Amino acid sequence: MCHSNPNWVDTLPVVLLGLRSSFKEDIQASTAELLYGKTLRIPGEFFDHEEMPSDLCYFVEPFRKMMQQIRPRPTAHHIRNKTFVYKDLYTCTHVFLRDDSVRRPLVSLLRTTSSY
Repeated sequence: MCHSNPNWVDTLPVVLLGLRSSFKEDIQASTAELLYGKTLRIPGEFFDHEEMPSDLCYFVEPFRKMMQQIRPRPTAHHIRNKTFVYKDLYTCTHVFLRDDSVRRPLVSLLRTTSSY
């Protein structure tokens, strides 16, 4: 096998990008330059390499101030409909409850209980 990693397909896009963006001495260009007329922008060129301060307070202090300003908001209840309940349910002695959970075969879906 050419590649010892069993997941070699995951690395294939990176390998192909490297082949297409590498400079060829014999033709004095890359294959991407021949095909597209300009070089490919490889992932390392997407970001600017500006010097960032190594002091962690530079990052932590603004974040801490922002987090202190965040306040919880109460949730909104948009629907205020009352639930419909039959009047007879308040005075009945027994009710049938339907249980739709997964059960073994030949088990009844209805059971009776005392009302509350």
